[in-house]
Amino acid sequence: MIGSQARAEVNERLKTAIADRAERHNEGVEPHTIATGSRVWLYLDRVKEGYARKLAHMWHGPFRVKEMVSNFAARLETVGTDYRPFPVVHVSKLKPVRVLPVPPVN
Repeated sequence: MIGSQARAEVNERLKTAIADRAERHNEGVEPHTIATGSRVWLYLDRVKEGYARKLAHMWHGPFRVKEMVSNFAARLETVGTDYRPFPVVHVSKLKPVRVLPVPPVN
C-alpha cells in the first residue's frame, strides 16, 4: 500500500513539473512564419564522413513547403533535387528564405 501511494505522489509531482516547464517554455517561444508554399532552408546537422564539420554547409535548399502536417511539422517538396532527407521535418529545422528587393536599374 505504501509503495502505490508513493508512486501516485511521484506521478502527480511529475505531471505538475511537466506542466510548469511547458508553461515556462511557451512564454519565450515566438510563432513561426512557415506556411504551405513558402520557400525554406533546411538545417541538416550530419556531415559526410571525411569532411570538416566547421567548414560544412549546414543549411541546404531552398525547398518549398508542400504542406503543413501539423502546427510544428512540414512536408518538403524535394522532387528534382539531389537531396533525399526525410520529407517531414520539424519547423525548428527550417528557416524562411529571405526575399531581397530588386535593386533599381538606372
